[in-house]
Amino acid sequence: MGDTGDDFKAFNEHKKEQRAKIEPNRKNYAMRQLGKLGLAALDHGDSILIRIEPSTITFWPFTGWFQGQRPLGGIKGRGIKPLLKQLNYLIERNKSNGK
Repeated sequence: MGDTGDDFKAFNEHKKEQRAKIEPNRKNYAMRQLGKLGLAALDHGDSILIRIEPSTITFWPFTGWFQGQRPLGGIKGRGIKPLLKQLNYLIERNKSNGK
């Protein structure tokens, strides 16, 4: 039997390699989709910051988690499609409110 510490190191290395392959594609896809909605999105390393008045939403492409800051704190979840759906709702709501 091998050392458990070595097994964890090998697993962590595998996760890092997998993330290095997948994350750029996920990030590029998310940036394109956000651009189609006309939103300002900033690549912030391992996350994407999305500016939507009056707040900011953070999206982590690798895990898919997103979270809004106040007053958009109710925006949270996982997955680019649910995020885009919620953002589209906010955009439409802001249009109807005249913002």
